[in-house]
This record gives sequence, C-alpha cells and structure tokens, in this order.
Amino acid sequence: MDYLYIQGLKIKNNKLNFWVIGIIIFFSYSLGMIIWTVVTAVSNPPQDENMYGVDYHFIDDNYNEIIDNQNLFNKIITIKTYQ
Repeated sequence: MDYLYIQGLKIKNNKLNFWVIGIIIFFSYSLGMIIWTVVTAVSNPPQDENMYGVDYHFIDDNYNEIIDNQNLFNKIITIKTYQ
C-alpha cells in the first residue's frame, strides 16, 4: 500500500481519512464547552433567594411558622375568579 503524508494527513489511495479530523474537532469542541461552562459558572456567583422578603437563614429557622401563617392566610382570604 502506498501512503503519502501531506501536512500531517495520511492519504491512502488518494483518499483522506476525515474521521481523524472529525474526532479531533469533536474533542476540541467538547473541551471548549467544558471550559466555557466552568468560566461562566465562576464569573456568575449564585444569588440569594428573596421569596419572603427576608434572608434565607430566617426562613430556615422559622419555616414551620411561615407555612402555618400562609395556611391561615389562605383560609381567611379567598380569591374568586369569574369566567
């Protein structure tokens, strides 16, 4: 079999082996996406949730009381929708 090497590409019977280039492109793209994901995650810090207008430590400490107050509110206030 006769092989020619042109700029790092192995040519066999005047046909290029494109699967090698495809694998290199696939792994390069995958590595680029991993690096992009890590850089994006590091540059954007997580933000605190402000659902009830207080710090999450307060919600952790008083969760049962908040839910009891919410249920009491839902019993007193009813919202009617008209169709």
